Parts: sequence; structure tokens; C-alpha cells
Amino acid sequence: MNDPKTQQTNQAIVSSTNEEEFDRINNTYKNYIEKFCEIADRSVSTLDEWGDEKFDTLPALKKECVVRIARKELDKPNLKDIKSKIDYLISRWFNIDSANQQKIEINSKAPLWAQNLFDNYLPQVFAQYHANRKEKGYKDILDINKMDGVEFENYIALLLKQAGYNVSGTPVTGDQGADLIALKNGKTYVIQVKRYSDAVGNKAVQEVVAAKSYYNGDIAAVITNSSFTQSAVNLAKKNNVVMINKSSLQNIASLLE
Repeated sequence: MNDPKTQQTNQAIVSSTNEEEFDRINNTYKNYIEKFCEIADRSVSTLDEWGDEKFDTLPALKKECVVRIARKELDKPNLKDIKSKIDYLISRWFNIDSANQQKIEINSKAPLWAQNLFDNYLPQVFAQYHANRKEKGYKDILDINKMDGVEFENYIALLLKQAGYNVSGTPVTGDQGADLIALKNGKTYVIQVKRYSDAVGNKAVQEVVAAKSYYNGDIAAVITNSSFTQSAVNLAKKNNVVMINKSSLQNIASLLE
């Protein structure tokens, strides 16, 4: 794909842009940038096994945002003859570490608006968005019904940390029925978090009982923003599983202990 026509097209696409051009891109594709912040916040906020937020997922999400904007930007009538080459040309804007696919950089083949977006603007706007969400989203217990599953899980982790627990997440895949592992006073708490609109049933209890064994836990718990079916409550009693519903969240520490 190194024919003269491709080279000429590439040169046209990656021509330099000034501040006004970046502002145009930013305003035209504001919805993409807002969507990036929303998706990135959910991805980053998911705790890893060490209890840390997953900021290493940001480069791939920044790349995806730039790529989606670039596809729209290049989808113009005068470029119809090279539509099949657009993705190839955009892919050349990025350097990806073969040993670490999460290590992504944008290079000088990309237009200046894309470089500025990837290196400067997206990190800045996300940092502000993430800080605002953490401050606004986790302060008021009345807001839990507006949270999605990840946000509610992070809220529970925050409550536990405030109560003196050392909290970590479980792997996104293969979590064996647990979402959070909490440590305090030499005990291991294996916790499943359920963000439901309906009552939580037996399955959650069965899963956390299995997870307690898998993680060598001392105490198993199911925590929800909703309520539990009577069947789930009965099963939990037989298996010594702590059940915490919406009305009990503020007493989470005392109920676990």
C-alpha cells in the first residue's frame, strides 16, 4: 500500500492543524469525548486485585476515541475513493508495544489535532471527570439507585475502606463468584456486590459460598442496593452468609464484624 496515491492521501490527511482546527474537532465530536470519559471512568474505577484503579486501560480507550473521531472526520465525499484505506492509514498513527498491548503512543504521522487530543486533552478532561464522579457519586447514599454496577461496587469498596478495611477487587473474568476481597483484623471477607432493581435470589448466595471456599475466606457476604428474597435469606442463614441490603449499608462495618 505504498503506491503514490496512498502516499499523497496520507500526506493530506495528516496535514498540520492550528488551534482553530482543534477547537472545531473538539466541538464537532463533543459527544465522542463525553462517551470516552464515561467509558474510561467505568474501566479505570474497576479495582484490580491489589485494590488499585486500572489507569493502564486509558491508552487503549484514548486510541479508540481518536480512531472513531478520525473515521468520521475522513468520511467525506472527496475521500470516497480511499475509504477502504482509511483504517489502515489511521492505524499508522499509533505505536503499540508488542510485549505490552496496553502501552500505546501516538506518533507524528497523526494530524496535530489527533496528537493533541491523545496526549493532552483527553487525559485532562478525563482527570476532571473522574475526580468529579468520585466526589459527587459516592457521597450520598440516596444516589445509589442512579449508579451502574461498577459505580455501586466502587461505592461499597469506599465504605469498607472508610471503615478500616483493606479492599481489593477480583479479576474481571474468573472471579469465582466474588467482587471484592476485604481484609481486617486478620480476617478475610469475601463479598459479592449486586446492583439490582429486583430482589436478589439464591444464586448470589450460592456463588459467594463457593467463592469463600475458593479464596480461603473467613466470612462471606452479599451486599445489594435492593432487597433479598425470603428463599435467599433462608439459604444465607444456613450457610452463615452475611446479607446487607440498601437500608443497612451505613452499618456495613458492624454487620460484617
